[in-house]
Amino acid sequence: MKQGRQLAVFVVLVGFAAALGARLYYWQVVKHDWLNTKALNEHVRDETIPARRGAIYDVSGNVLATNEAVDSVYVSRTQIDKPESMAQVLGPMIGMSPSDVLDRLNSSSTDFVRLKLWVSSDVSQQIRAARQPGIFLEPTTRRIYAQGQLAAHLLGFTNQDGKGQYGIEEAYDKLLAGTPGHLRAEVDTAGRPINFTTPRDALPAQNGADLMTTIDSTLQYIAERELAAGVEAHKATGGTVVIMDPHTGEILANANVPTFDPNQYAAAPDGAVFPNPTISKIYEPGSTFKIITMSIGLTERVVQPDSAINDPGSLSLAGIHITNWDGKGHSPESATQVLQYSSNVGAATIGWRVGADKYYPHIKDYGFGQPTGVDLAGELPGQVLFPGDNGWTPANLVTNSFGQGIAVTPLQLVTAVAAVANGGMMVQPHVVKQIRDDNGTKQISTTEVRRVLDPQVAATLTKMLVDSAKIGEAQLAVVPGFKVAAKTGTAQVASASGGYADGKFIASLLGFAPADDPKFVMLVKIDEPQGVPFGSEVAAPVWNSIARQLFVHYKIEPSDPEALAKSLKPTPIPVPASASAAARAQPVAVSAKPTPVRASAPAAKPAAR
Repeated sequence: MKQGRQLAVFVVLVGFAAALGARLYYWQVVKHDWLNTKALNEHVRDETIPARRGAIYDVSGNVLATNEAVDSVYVSRTQIDKPESMAQVLGPMIGMSPSDVLDRLNSSSTDFVRLKLWVSSDVSQQIRAARQPGIFLEPTTRRIYAQGQLAAHLLGFTNQDGKGQYGIEEAYDKLLAGTPGHLRAEVDTAGRPINFTTPRDALPAQNGADLMTTIDSTLQYIAERELAAGVEAHKATGGTVVIMDPHTGEILANANVPTFDPNQYAAAPDGAVFPNPTISKIYEPGSTFKIITMSIGLTERVVQPDSAINDPGSLSLAGIHITNWDGKGHSPESATQVLQYSSNVGAATIGWRVGADKYYPHIKDYGFGQPTGVDLAGELPGQVLFPGDNGWTPANLVTNSFGQGIAVTPLQLVTAVAAVANGGMMVQPHVVKQIRDDNGTKQISTTEVRRVLDPQVAATLTKMLVDSAKIGEAQLAVVPGFKVAAKTGTAQVASASGGYADGKFIASLLGFAPADDPKFVMLVKIDEPQGVPFGSEVAAPVWNSIARQLFVHYKIEPSDPEALAKSLKPTPIPVPASASAAARAQPVAVSAKPTPVRASAPAAKPAAR
């Protein structure tokens, strides 16, 4: 009996020892690597060292985008004994109601809950002073756009993960972001570092590069202010201004309405568009495209400035009927007067004389139907039907000649006309001038794309634009005392259902100055102005106002100082002696110019001036 009990106890002890040994073998041998890794994770932490995102500056070194040290607010649900009390204290500090704080905690399935992405240093100090258990502050950085809405579409923004979206931020995201590093830290049981070691594979963070742009903040402000005023004055839906150096391709300013504040992109108002309309929105250019057609006609020697063009006011060609914007003829008119009167019939006649086989290779050389290669994210190639493409007919040649049936981006058109201002040499547009990193400074040089015009042809066309602008449709853009080469445009808006939308137009003016030594080429485009739709009356005054300030900014001397001085003197308006005081106070009525006449199908609708 006694021996039986001893045997039973022995068997139990042996079994227990075997089970214990098996368990020890499992944890110490089978699970050795797993336990070792877990122990290292608890006592040694491999910390990621974030890289500083590069700053963005304007051409004068003014900060456009930089970083601010901030904290993100987290709460550990398991460490909160009294959630309601914590919510009452924390909520007002971070701009949340106590109920919202509790809802966020209750709806989360994880222990750590992020309540606020970024808070200022003042708020962080308040949270620390409150000494509430379970609340943690994670140091991070926030992208700051120092000048608010200025150049928003050019810059773009970074999202909550710090990744660039749109504009320069997206196009140069990898360069700006840099490369994170890491550092191994041994920590105590509370997670506090007690010493640091630097293993062979540890790397310091490589900060992102700083970018100096071609943007002049002063000109950008002027462009945005004048564009906004023009859009408001004509109750338009929006607009765009592009100013570029035709010799270097540097974009000096680019304004768009509506715009947004990249600091608060998530709160952007209704109607705000993040992609830059200058490169991401296409439109039919209308009569500004006559500059291109005229350049082709001169190159192919089908016209000279004084060549006679038969213009009875309407023309049937290639199965369609076209009319001038006012329905009037101007025969006989010279090629220069085709630009002066913005004649659709004249432009179509020139394009037809050139012929499709010679016309469209020039269109391709000018870069239409392909991206310009500007260093911004989101550029579209535009839309061009070339001979041989599905749907192309000879009627396309006729309408393309005066800017219909072809879709371009504002930057494509500016780049093409900049080639005229640059003596026929096309250069690639760009917005970054310098890249600065730890390895030094890289200068972005001018990239010549191709020669599109003979210098003599470019000079001839420039003189034609100057002469036609003085007394033609673009005369309101001309600044007295300066030679301005300019052309208006009033294009109809294509309808999504086909054809053109009734009563909707895009008014524009495209030109460069001073014409004999251009310092800038500028496009002013106003979308869907109410009332008068013409580029000559809507866009030209805005172009004039910006150009005057550009002349002052660049200290450009007038070619005719007397004309400039005379224009600055107020001219008294004579009032008949018999007129009453009340009559003198009344504004003089000016009759609006007629709305372009719509031709019946299959006639092409007239591109207004």
